[in-house]
Amino acid sequence: MPLIAGCRSEVAGPQADTYAVRGIDVSAHNGDIDFEAVRDAGIDFVIIKASEGTDWQDRALTRNYARARRAGLKVGLYHFFRFDSPGDLQALNFADAAADRRPDMPLVIDLEEFGNPRFTPTRHVLDRLDTCLTILRRRGYDVMIYTNKRGYQRFVDRRYDSIPLWLCSLGEGSPDSFDWVMWQHSHRGHVDGIRGDVDLNVFGGDSAQWAAFTSRRFRDIQ
Repeated sequence: MPLIAGCRSEVAGPQADTYAVRGIDVSAHNGDIDFEAVRDAGIDFVIIKASEGTDWQDRALTRNYARARRAGLKVGLYHFFRFDSPGDLQALNFADAAADRRPDMPLVIDLEEFGNPRFTPTRHVLDRLDTCLTILRRRGYDVMIYTNKRGYQRFVDRRYDSIPLWLCSLGEGSPDSFDWVMWQHSHRGHVDGIRGDVDLNVFGGDSAQWAAFTSRRFRDIQ
């Protein structure tokens, strides 16, 4: 089927338009977003940048969250994980940013080498990540990991396979060799309501599976 009106990608993989549930991810860098227009363009969900490192929170978080909710979109939150920062403090920063909000999806740890210090030992990253994930779970949050294929091989494979995977894989068909839940297939999408490029994503299941995935994202706090 063709990409729906109001939403298109310049580099989407040839199979991206076959998925029923479509989304975007945004931060303050995407500017002032008209989420009603985004919704009307056929977007079902938005994952919003909440925080980064130990003390930084996205300046557009409150605005983006409120407007996306008002537009009726399903909403998720993500944290850019710093390789050089303590995992416990990153978890607390993310939890603080997510406080009093009710995301429809697991909290996302954005785990990627781009934007992080080079040559950080993998074992140090994993130790900090383990701590971060443990604290978030103890606070009652489900979690999901975002990464690309290189990050998957370095950090995720055979370690965190039980955690839902949001995989970045650009300019090709669906990455079927990976057990992904969400697929980010373009960094150069164009969606009504947003000026400039925006990341495009799809959910890997059908509408019924999407309803189940977003039905309950909080467990009892331990």
